Amino acid sequence: MAVDRIKYIKEKYTCVEMAQILGLPIRKSGDRCVSFAPNSHNPTAMIVYDDFWYDFKQGCGGDVIDLYAEAKYGGDKGKAIFELSGDLNSKEWLHYTKVLNGKIQACHNALRDSDIKYLNRRRINNDTIKRLKLGYDAQEDRLIIPYFKNTYVAYYVARDRSGKEGAAKYKKAHLDGFNENIPWGLHSFDNKHRDEMKKLIKENNANVDDKDTESKIQILNDYAIIAEGRLTL
Repeated sequence: MAVDRIKYIKEKYTCVEMAQILGLPIRKSGDRCVSFAPNSHNPTAMIVYDDFWYDFKQGCGGDVIDLYAEAKYGGDKGKAIFELSGDLNSKEWLHYTKVLNGKIQACHNALRDSDIKYLNRRRINNDTIKRLKLGYDAQEDRLIIPYFKNTYVAYYVARDRSGKEGAAKYKKAHLDGFNENIPWGLHSFDNKHRDEMKKLIKENNANVDDKDTESKIQILNDYAIIAEGRLTL
């Protein structure tokens, strides 16, 4: 089953071990190196821990499978799973992820005015609703909160909107071996971390101004809240 293959890969390699296999100058958890981006020379642009990594220049990261996918196949996780696990689950994963992301987009398109007003009252503005593709599932009468991993949705949680007695407030998607609960996530940024993020983003993106930098940090912070399950609706 797919869940066995993905679990096998993650148990066999840490991100640090995979980075070493790939020839990156990483010796221990927390070490940094240049970005995967072309013509990258900043030796601190990417950070690698045992269980996750993040490329500040490209704005992507993830687990050991994502690391191998980015290094070898331009981010194609399906090909990475195929090579690392030695079976055909990559095709199944690609199809599954395409269907899941289509469902999230459909739910986002189905948001009602009442849902948007509810989210606004919870201090979630329209830009954030759009950016994080918050949605509504009419069949279950629940708000859909997707968990993002790089550019795709890897999981979601549904928040009850019916108000019916006995209805669970939050309902998590069933783990089936292809989705991931909970994807890795950056911690939300306090002032100290925000200053560090500004520096790293500017170092690795020469053409961004202060406004663009703050926007990038806000997106990362929003994604961290979603990834850590801390968006309370």
